[in-house]
Amino acid sequence: MSEAPLGDFPYLRIPAGFRDPNPAIPVAPAGRVPFWTGDRLQWVEGKVYQATVHADSGREFSAAELAGAVEKAVAELGGVPVTHSPIPGDVASSIDEDTSVKFVAGLGDIYNSPAHTYVVRRVDRLIWIHLCADSASAGWMIAESPN
Repeated sequence: MSEAPLGDFPYLRIPAGFRDPNPAIPVAPAGRVPFWTGDRLQWVEGKVYQATVHADSGREFSAAELAGAVEKAVAELGGVPVTHSPIPGDVASSIDEDTSVKFVAGLGDIYNSPAHTYVVRRVDRLIWIHLCADSASAGWMIAESPN
């Protein structure tokens, strides 16, 4: 159970050296989104933040650098890794079209790149973090649900 200070939702910021090319995508006050656990999709209902992540202008995108920075930030919040593994194609295809379209920025290329999933357990809520990075960009999503 984490007791680390959180700040405001979405609690994590895009790491230094990276940016969201579409910062106007709002936080959804309520949504239902899937997080890969390594053996199934965990559907989370609650507040959702999503972003596409690119390297800052003039920098080369590094999936490994981004994943390391996100993992470090999650650990500072008291979070733990759930999985770093590919989502099987039949499982990714089972996500309904409305969800896939609405959360395309946050899901990233789940058909071709592994998903990094983390969870921060709090007394009153669970905070799920998803990162899916390929060679040029990433999808990043954070969802909060009551515990």
